[in-house]
Amino acid sequence: GKWLVLIVGSVVVLVAVGIGSFFYFRAGDKPTDAGAADRVASSVPPLPALTQLTELEVPVTTVSPADVDLADIVERLKSGVILLTMLDSRGEKLGLGSGFLIAGERRAVTNYHVIGGGYKATVRFSTGDTCAVKSLVAVDQKRDLAIVELESVPAVCKPLQIATDAVLRQGTKVIAIGHPEGYDYSVTEGIISAVRTTVEVPYHEHGLLKDAPDDQQWIQTTAAISHGNSGGPLMLPDGQVIGINTWGNTLGQNLN
Repeated sequence: GKWLVLIVGSVVVLVAVGIGSFFYFRAGDKPTDAGAADRVASSVPPLPALTQLTELEVPVTTVSPADVDLADIVERLKSGVILLTMLDSRGEKLGLGSGFLIAGERRAVTNYHVIGGGYKATVRFSTGDTCAVKSLVAVDQKRDLAIVELESVPAVCKPLQIATDAVLRQGTKVIAIGHPEGYDYSVTEGIISAVRTTVEVPYHEHGLLKDAPDDQQWIQTTAAISHGNSGGPLMLPDGQVIGINTWGNTLGQNLN
């Protein structure tokens, strides 16, 4: 049947990018018109639902701050990233996006704009295993955040850790894992260029940001992001998720 949407207060970490636009939203999040080289992520306090999930005592995938080799980080963390494919009522493919596992039984986070227009959705893991999205657990359309429940999760795929109290500083290195233009499990790295509220983002009155809360925080980054990255994690070198890729601005150059 059609998706049932439960509106709840929630925490959103947002990185703009994905099936319709790009930006980053901070873990613990709505995209804008496609176009511009600005990548932004949002930093906000966790929603009650997300907070409860992060407090559950379940295994999570992390790396030691000393483990700074990108190859090692990817090897350890990519099992927590998922590829979402949206289908219509006839089973025809509508698009794809990214997401990642969080603490809680078979729970994952993605952007609402990734799954909001689909009749149903399927998931593929880094192991090659697949499953269906069972239901929507919670959504926050203004922050472009959705928490979904999956039919099953391979035992080797562990949740990623959400950084609920990270200090986001300009110049801090970040990593993004997702499926840009269908190139699954691609990895890019960059730095935090700036952290801005919605009202500080140029032309925020238009496009997908017009409904976002004025005090919503967005992380601007140089990490490369494209359509298909939406919903994927933006992480610190230690593997903690600080944002969700959500939208991007490609009207300029090096506006990262």
